Amino acid sequence: MHESEQAQLVAKIQAEKAAEAQAERARRVLLATTAHQDAAVRAEDRRLGEGGITAAEGQRRVVWENTLRKNREQLAEELDRAVDSHRHAVTRHEQARSAVQRADAELKLVQERLDQRERSRELDRERAQQELVDESTLRRFLERNGA
Repeated sequence: MHESEQAQLVAKIQAEKAAEAQAERARRVLLATTAHQDAAVRAEDRRLGEGGITAAEGQRRVVWENTLRKNREQLAEELDRAVDSHRHAVTRHEQARSAVQRADAELKLVQERLDQRERSRELDRERAQQELVDESTLRRFLERNGA
């Protein structure tokens, strides 16, 4: 694996981790805000249940509840975006990892072919050398035996 490929893969991993952390933070903020808002609504319900409610308080309550609902919707949208961002980061990381694996496999194939060629050349050299030795031996034999 080349250094540039390694650096790209590391960057993808870091992006995935950052996106995962962002999604987790958004999830925690949404859960904490929801719990806090639910507690505030229950407390307000108890207060109003004990003393009754005026028309002005009722109007303020509607505005307040709408604000709470919009806040929750906004936080839920942020969570959705963070989850999508994490999902995309995971996909990009997987694609980068696959590309590196393909490149490594291709490199191994090329290296195997080069090794095969080198072995073939070495065998050819050995055969040629053996033929020379055989010819030399045959010549000496023929010279000794008067042929």
